Amino acid sequence: MGDMHFPGVVRYRFEAEVLTPITLPQYPGSTWRGLLGSSLRRTACITGQSSCEACLLQGSCAFFSFFETPNEPPAARTRGALACHPFVLDLEPDGQQMVQPGEILELAINVIGNANSYLPHLIIAMERAGEAGIGKGRGRFRLLRLLQEVTLSRGDWARIFDSNDRALQQRAAGPVALPDAPPSVQVQLVTPLRIKRQGRLVGARELSASDFLRHLCWRLEQIDQRFGDGDPQGYWESHRDLVEGLAPAPTQVRWLDWTRYSSRQETTMKLGGLMGTLAMPEQAIAAMWPLLWLGQWVHVGKATTFGLGAYRLRPGA
Repeated sequence: MGDMHFPGVVRYRFEAEVLTPITLPQYPGSTWRGLLGSSLRRTACITGQSSCEACLLQGSCAFFSFFETPNEPPAARTRGALACHPFVLDLEPDGQQMVQPGEILELAINVIGNANSYLPHLIIAMERAGEAGIGKGRGRFRLLRLLQEVTLSRGDWARIFDSNDRALQQRAAGPVALPDAPPSVQVQLVTPLRIKRQGRLVGARELSASDFLRHLCWRLEQIDQRFGDGDPQGYWESHRDLVEGLAPAPTQVRWLDWTRYSSRQETTMKLGGLMGTLAMPEQAIAAMWPLLWLGQWVHVGKATTFGLGAYRLRPGA
């Protein structure tokens, strides 16, 4: 992608056979993240400690790498930085809720950088997750296979693991085939977007292309700092003047509330975000096309590991 040295992003899709009826919430990102986290901890942790703090195996632990990624020290933090983990759940907004025995249950996950080396741990964790069960009533499933997208965004999925022969044929992240920038683009918010301005969540009437692009730069810069191999790219400083000088562009967004259960706090929490579309100004498309395109696979804003902040680029009207 030109002079960008962004860590590789690989998309995976787990496919499982449902064994007992599964009932998932309207947006299952929190449910999947919780189950995957607990299963990965059981798979990876060999010390049995109640906390990862001061564990000697942090640097070689799959669970720590995925779920306990430490924050950068204040001096090194990107402005607006959030907790940064090397994966996002890539969920459909109207995905599976009621799944019956014999049907196929899917989970897509995008993994960033060196965390891809822990893929075997993820496979075992998904198998154990199926034994533990998911959703209301703890419906069980059996992992059948794992697919990997060969070329990012192309949809050329290849089977790399099958539960019958149990041979993993993981592929290295291929070169990014960046498409040409179209003359006009709409950003379709696929899952709720949660971003802040001056400490407050941005509402439907307030959202602007500048808000979106500011947080996109912060997100990519933070990932680059945390997981990249080369010198971090100054995405925000390079585009600050352009982003802050953008004229208002049309938006069609609404606020969507959904709830999740927090096992840590043992309570149900409301977690809303913005859904809809916003037009991207032409000057931003020309100058920031690689960033806009790449952000589709790592999401933007808060709670990205739940799958929030996903978007897709569509041709403009």
